[in-house]
Amino acid sequence: MRSASTVLGGETERVSALVRAVLDSRDEAIGVFDLHARLVYLNAPARAALPDAPDDPGALGVRGRLLTLGGRSAELRIGTAVLGEVVSVAPPDSRSWAEEERRAISETLARTRGRMGRAASLLGISRTTLWRRLKDDRRAAAVPSRRRRRAGPNVSTA
Repeated sequence: MRSASTVLGGETERVSALVRAVLDSRDEAIGVFDLHARLVYLNAPARAALPDAPDDPGALGVRGRLLTLGGRSAELRIGTAVLGEVVSVAPPDSRSWAEEERRAISETLARTRGRMGRAASLLGISRTTLWRRLKDDRRAAAVPSRRRRRAGPNVSTA
């Protein structure tokens, strides 16, 4: 098993400008830490959430503060080598992609008065995909059916 120092060439690499830009574009507060729980980088939302956090790379204690804010921790790996850890804290009003998708589908169906084809077109997905999403969310029953059932031979209409 390779150690993180072997993977990193024996020295701590700086977080590239591109990686910093990606991290800063996220809404959640993100802290990147090395194997010894020393701070490597805090993105803009994390710096806003922890205004008194030290700018000094290698600072201790920031990880614990992010975790007390409800942060979730994940190991950073390359292959089997553990490079460090990332702790992310979702903003209080955040929604998951699935929640955003459900909201968009519901609003579009309301706007199109339940017309599946029109809603799918506005959402940029196929009707089949829309039906699948509704089925997966168990909301198919809430969508008014456009077909009328015919009375079968065993069904009395009187």
